[in-house]
Amino acid sequence: YTEAYQQTDLMSDILGRGKSSRLYQKLVKEDQIFSSVSSYVTGSLDPGLLVVQGNLNSGKSCAQGKEAISKIVNEMIDQGITTTELQKVKNQAESSIVFSQVSLLNRAMSLALAALMGDPEYVNKESALVQKVTESEVMTQAREVLTEQNSSTLYYQKKVS
Repeated sequence: YTEAYQQTDLMSDILGRGKSSRLYQKLVKEDQIFSSVSSYVTGSLDPGLLVVQGNLNSGKSCAQGKEAISKIVNEMIDQGITTTELQKVKNQAESSIVFSQVSLLNRAMSLALAALMGDPEYVNKESALVQKVTESEVMTQAREVLTEQNSSTLYYQKKVS
């Protein structure tokens, strides 16, 4: 993992991790375009993929959904993020890291992955790497990653009989 991974992961969490995220608050709770929506970064040995996915409510079109997501993404790029938002997702990430280490199997898998990546000590550094991410770094990643030319859209539609 690189520092950019942590920055992008936190950015994706601000967008779409949980019911207090920007996507959920606006597109599920307020506008009711989606029944669920989330975003996350894939974590693997290869460069990551940021995924935004949602389930449209009945009567809403794919175009409406894509436009609504784009609006939230563009607002993030234009307006930035708040210290409170960043601290909240850092706390969530910290909690996930701690709870993932409770099980001996999970700890062993984390250590094996870190060793495979070339740095077994990563398991001991991850929390510190998350905590040192700044608002500026998150916004740099947002402007770099969340561009139309980096975007591919895949629609799954229910077959109507």
